[in-house]
Amino acid sequence: MKKKLVKVVKKEEHEKANPLHIRMDFKEALESKRDILLSEANLVRIGKATRDYHKLRMIELKKKVSLHLMVRHLSTTIMQMEKVFPDVKIPRFMKEENHHQEGESVFHFERHKADEKSTSDLDAQLREIQDRLNSIK
Repeated sequence: MKKKLVKVVKKEEHEKANPLHIRMDFKEALESKRDILLSEANLVRIGKATRDYHKLRMIELKKKVSLHLMVRHLSTTIMQMEKVFPDVKIPRFMKEENHHQEGESVFHFERHKADEKSTSDLDAQLREIQDRLNSIK
Protein backbone atom coordinates (compact mmCIF):
# COMPACT_ATOMS: atom_id res chain seq x y z
CA MET A 1 0.00 0.00 0.00
CA LYS A 2 1.41 3.39 -0.98
CA LYS A 3 1.44 6.23 1.44
CA LYS A 4 0.46 9.63 0.18
CA LEU A 5 2.57 12.56 1.16
CA VAL A 6 0.46 15.47 2.20
CA LYS A 7 1.95 18.89 2.48
CA VAL A 8 0.76 20.73 5.53
CA VAL A 9 -0.06 24.29 4.59
CA LYS A 10 -0.86 26.98 7.01
CA LYS A 11 -4.26 28.58 6.70
CA GLU A 12 -2.82 31.95 5.70
CA GLU A 13 -0.64 30.51 2.92
CA HIS A 14 -3.59 28.48 1.62
CA GLU A 15 -5.76 31.56 1.34
CA LYS A 16 -3.03 33.48 -0.47
CA ALA A 17 -2.33 30.66 -2.90
CA ASN A 18 -5.96 29.92 -3.87
CA PRO A 19 -8.08 33.05 -4.18
CA LEU A 20 -11.79 32.42 -4.03
CA HIS A 21 -12.80 35.00 -6.62
CA ILE A 22 -11.31 37.19 -9.28
CA ARG A 23 -12.61 40.58 -10.13
CA MET A 24 -13.26 41.01 -13.89
CA ASP A 25 -14.71 43.74 -15.98
CA PHE A 26 -17.80 43.12 -18.06
CA LYS A 27 -15.74 43.26 -21.26
CA GLU A 28 -13.21 40.68 -19.95
CA ALA A 29 -15.99 38.37 -18.79
CA LEU A 30 -17.69 38.60 -22.17
CA GLU A 31 -14.41 37.82 -24.01
CA SER A 32 -13.63 34.85 -21.76
CA LYS A 33 -17.17 33.48 -22.20
CA ARG A 34 -16.82 33.86 -25.98
CA ASP A 35 -13.44 32.07 -25.88
CA ILE A 36 -14.94 29.21 -23.85
CA LEU A 37 -17.84 28.86 -26.29
CA LEU A 38 -15.46 28.87 -29.25
CA SER A 39 -13.36 26.19 -27.55
CA GLU A 40 -16.47 24.07 -27.00
CA ALA A 41 -17.47 24.51 -30.65
CA ASN A 42 -13.97 23.44 -31.75
CA LEU A 43 -14.14 20.38 -29.51
CA VAL A 44 -17.49 19.42 -31.04
CA ARG A 45 -15.99 19.78 -34.55
CA ILE A 46 -13.01 17.65 -33.56
CA GLY A 47 -15.34 15.00 -32.14
CA LYS A 48 -17.37 14.98 -35.36
CA ALA A 49 -14.19 14.67 -37.44
CA THR A 50 -12.96 11.73 -35.35
CA ARG A 51 -16.33 9.96 -35.70
CA ASP A 52 -16.26 10.49 -39.47
CA TYR A 53 -12.68 9.24 -39.60
CA HIS A 54 -13.63 6.14 -37.61
CA LYS A 55 -16.54 5.43 -39.97
CA LEU A 56 -14.28 5.81 -43.02
CA ARG A 57 -11.68 3.50 -41.48
CA MET A 58 -14.34 0.86 -40.86
CA ILE A 59 -15.52 1.13 -44.49
CA GLU A 60 -11.91 0.85 -45.65
CA LEU A 61 -11.35 -2.23 -43.50
CA LYS A 62 -14.48 -3.91 -44.87
CA LYS A 63 -13.35 -3.22 -48.43
CA LYS A 64 -9.86 -4.54 -47.72
CA VAL A 65 -11.30 -7.74 -46.28
CA SER A 66 -13.60 -8.25 -49.26
CA LEU A 67 -10.70 -7.55 -51.66
CA HIS A 68 -8.53 -10.03 -49.79
CA LEU A 69 -11.24 -12.70 -50.06
CA MET A 70 -11.63 -12.03 -53.78
CA VAL A 71 -7.87 -12.33 -54.33
CA ARG A 72 -7.76 -15.61 -52.39
CA HIS A 73 -10.66 -16.93 -54.44
CA LEU A 74 -8.95 -15.87 -57.67
CA SER A 75 -5.70 -17.47 -56.56
CA THR A 76 -7.38 -20.81 -55.85
CA THR A 77 -9.21 -20.63 -59.19
CA ILE A 78 -5.93 -20.03 -61.04
CA MET A 79 -4.29 -22.94 -59.22
CA GLN A 80 -7.20 -25.22 -60.16
CA MET A 81 -6.96 -24.11 -63.80
CA GLU A 82 -3.22 -24.80 -63.84
CA LYS A 83 -3.91 -28.34 -62.64
CA VAL A 84 -6.53 -28.88 -65.35
CA PHE A 85 -4.59 -27.46 -68.33
CA PRO A 86 -1.67 -29.40 -69.79
CA ASP A 87 1.90 -28.16 -69.41
CA VAL A 88 3.14 -26.02 -72.27
CA LYS A 89 6.29 -27.25 -73.94
CA ILE A 90 8.38 -24.44 -75.39
CA PRO A 91 10.63 -25.38 -78.32
CA ARG A 92 14.39 -24.96 -77.85
CA PHE A 93 14.80 -22.31 -80.52
CA MET A 94 12.27 -20.08 -78.74
CA LYS A 95 14.03 -20.51 -75.42
CA GLU A 96 17.38 -19.52 -76.91
CA GLU A 97 16.01 -16.31 -78.45
CA ASN A 98 14.86 -15.01 -75.10
CA HIS A 99 18.38 -14.83 -73.67
CA HIS A 100 18.79 -11.18 -74.63
CA GLN A 101 18.49 -8.51 -71.96
CA GLU A 102 15.55 -6.13 -71.73
CA GLY A 103 17.30 -3.08 -73.17
CA GLU A 104 18.96 -5.11 -75.89
CA SER A 105 17.41 -5.48 -79.31
CA VAL A 106 16.53 -8.94 -80.63
CA PHE A 107 17.79 -7.98 -84.09
CA HIS A 108 21.44 -7.20 -84.68
CA PHE A 109 22.34 -4.82 -87.47
CA GLU A 110 25.83 -4.34 -88.82
CA ARG A 111 26.96 -0.95 -90.00
CA HIS A 112 28.18 -0.89 -93.53
CA LYS A 113 31.08 1.20 -94.73
CA ALA A 114 28.72 2.94 -97.12
CA ASP A 115 26.68 4.23 -94.16
CA GLU A 116 29.81 5.68 -92.57
CA LYS A 117 30.78 7.39 -95.82
CA SER A 118 27.32 8.87 -96.25
CA THR A 119 27.35 10.29 -92.72
CA SER A 120 30.78 11.84 -93.30
CA ASP A 121 29.51 13.29 -96.60
CA LEU A 122 26.52 14.76 -94.81
CA ASP A 123 28.80 16.30 -92.18
CA ALA A 124 30.93 17.84 -94.91
CA GLN A 125 27.87 19.24 -96.65
CA LEU A 126 26.64 20.75 -93.38
CA ARG A 127 30.02 22.44 -92.83
CA GLU A 128 29.91 23.90 -96.34
CA ILE A 129 26.42 25.28 -95.79
CA GLN A 130 27.46 26.82 -92.46
CA ASP A 131 30.49 28.40 -94.08
CA ARG A 132 28.30 29.93 -96.79
CA LEU A 133 25.91 31.29 -94.16
CA ASN A 134 28.79 32.84 -92.21
CA SER A 135 30.17 34.46 -95.37
CA ILE A 136 26.77 36.00 -96.12
CA LYS A 137 26.61 37.64 -92.71
